[in-house]
Amino acid sequence: MPELPEVTTIVNQLKKEIVGKKISSVFVNKTYKTTPAGESFENAIINSIIIGVDRVAKVIVVTLEKASSRKFLALHLAMTGLVRLYKRDTFSKGLVVFCLDDGSRFVFTDQRRFGYVQLFEKMETLENKYGPDPFKITASDFAKIIKSKSASWRTNIKNALLDQRLIAGIGNIYANEALFMAKIHPQTKTAAIATGQLAILLAAIKDVLARSITHRGSTLSDLTYTDIYGNYGEFQTHFKIYGRKGETCEDCKTKIEFIMLNGRGTYFCPVCQN
Repeated sequence: MPELPEVTTIVNQLKKEIVGKKISSVFVNKTYKTTPAGESFENAIINSIIIGVDRVAKVIVVTLEKASSRKFLALHLAMTGLVRLYKRDTFSKGLVVFCLDDGSRFVFTDQRRFGYVQLFEKMETLENKYGPDPFKITASDFAKIIKSKSASWRTNIKNALLDQRLIAGIGNIYANEALFMAKIHPQTKTAAIATGQLAILLAAIKDVLARSITHRGSTLSDLTYTDIYGNYGEFQTHFKIYGRKGETCEDCKTKIEFIMLNGRGTYFCPVCQN
């Protein structure tokens, strides 16, 4: 479930807590496979200094330096992944435990194991898997992407927003919210959306993502997402459309409707998003 705001929250917190510290040891659960696996992974990381924490799409990237060589530790949370920070003398367990030289640990867990922990030699190798970040593109860039052959005239706008090869970081929650804010029906074909409407949509995307970041992201009813301190996000109390099937639209008082698009729950107002 963690999308751009949740991952950004974790990245910002990790920057404050782990940058400048050394990884003294690593413990990998014997049932879990990192890339590379086993001792190759552990030997590459142990005694590395953490010099940065960044986000690429929905991926946490920890930059490591050892003997003047840099590697990039990628943690993808997928649906149920978590990264937690534990101070000295507190119990912790997880799939991968990174022990730091001050006695603290940051721990990767993933109940459904759809995420990954992978070491990259170059940041570009990871970046090339994804489209541009929504915060780093202009309205003109966005229109070209949505109108591109990659998006395809047959694609509806919601599916295009969720395609990480086109735009990186947007997930189901924020696609629903942004489309409502822009008054665009989620089933609208990309080819049918005017350039001006796309500019409004990009502004809505940036707005909802930024507001969610200020609330440390969203924690849904399954309670799977927390920040590194174990605190829930709070943006779910500000949803205008997501998860509100049958409730009243705040703008027009019509009942919010629900459909499935490409296996994803999709919420919309039949009047505002007509």
